[in-house]
Amino acid sequence: MLVDGDGPRTRLDQVLRKRRWSTSDFVRVFNRSSLELAAAGNAGVGGSATQVSTRQATRWISGETSRPATESLRVLARMFPAETPEALLGPPRAEDAHPPQHHGGDRMPPLPTAQAPIAGSTLADTLFDAKLATFQQWQTTPWGRLRYSIAAANLTPHLQPGSRVLDVAGGNGLDAVELAARGHHVTIADISESALADARALAEKHGVGDRISTRLLSVDELAQQFAHNEFDVVLCHNLLQYVPDPKTLIAVLASMVASGGVVSVIAPNADADPLLTAVRNLDLDVALRQLDSPTRHTVTYGTETRACYAGSVTHDLAEAGLHLRAHCGIRSVCDLLVDDAVKNDPRFFVQLERLELAMATRAPYIHTARFFQLIATPKT
Repeated sequence: MLVDGDGPRTRLDQVLRKRRWSTSDFVRVFNRSSLELAAAGNAGVGGSATQVSTRQATRWISGETSRPATESLRVLARMFPAETPEALLGPPRAEDAHPPQHHGGDRMPPLPTAQAPIAGSTLADTLFDAKLATFQQWQTTPWGRLRYSIAAANLTPHLQPGSRVLDVAGGNGLDAVELAARGHHVTIADISESALADARALAEKHGVGDRISTRLLSVDELAQQFAHNEFDVVLCHNLLQYVPDPKTLIAVLASMVASGGVVSVIAPNADADPLLTAVRNLDLDVALRQLDSPTRHTVTYGTETRACYAGSVTHDLAEAGLHLRAHCGIRSVCDLLVDDAVKNDPRFFVQLERLELAMATRAPYIHTARFFQLIATPKT
């Protein structure tokens, strides 16, 4: 559907109508262009990307808002090189010189509509490398630590001693080092050389360097680089939301696992988002929209990702010839607790982890946990 209204209201509105772009099309291209500028170090302070919501875009198009910030004007200039901001949006208004002051900010980023960066693309490589330090900081938080400890506990009962493990998008190796410490041999495949270097250093630090190897690969190269049935365990943790075709990726992963082996898939649980948004952020409008939105916003990487549902992924696993052995949850309680400070208390954290472990395999908690973990094995 094209931009609403009987006739063009701004030059931008006119340009979009000529191109037959909807507001969603504009938002998608704007946000992607912004990320490309940021990756090149040309947008925002320190090369950070600015992202626009559908609501903001609608107000720009209709002329019902003050001029965007300088970073947004740069993105518009990139998108429409034949136009100027003054031609697209009209001249600056009086209030632009003294914009209203906001205190505190939104509780949650606007609901995004842009396409996620694709794992393996130049943009994604740059984005993941740029955010590595932020990601490592997240790993040290109570909720980050729970992500890894609960995932390991969920997976352990399904492993055989001395397994050959492929950790796809294994990053800086936290999952891999834990498995290597238990006697398994792990190959980490990732698109970030910086993350792989950290993984090797971490493995040496923990005395398991001889049981971990790294490969600089994109998801598109997996099928060419590894043989069928080469691994006893294949991990795909926090990757599906970034790839353009999860079904194809799952089929590739299934082809690499040996008979009797297991595939472990972890993804953010889209079913949990409306609940968390309503409870933590008190943003009921956004929670309502999330029920049907195909995208989600990742705070760590500051971009949009695919909304992942356990039922859909289970279906893709079955079509790839895998039988679901376990549906587990990760962080059933932690994210519902608004007081983040108390989670740093060591005694409270021990109690929280004990409760999370008890809930990780029990319905109905697995269906509303922050992440779902699906463990599947080849059909016999």
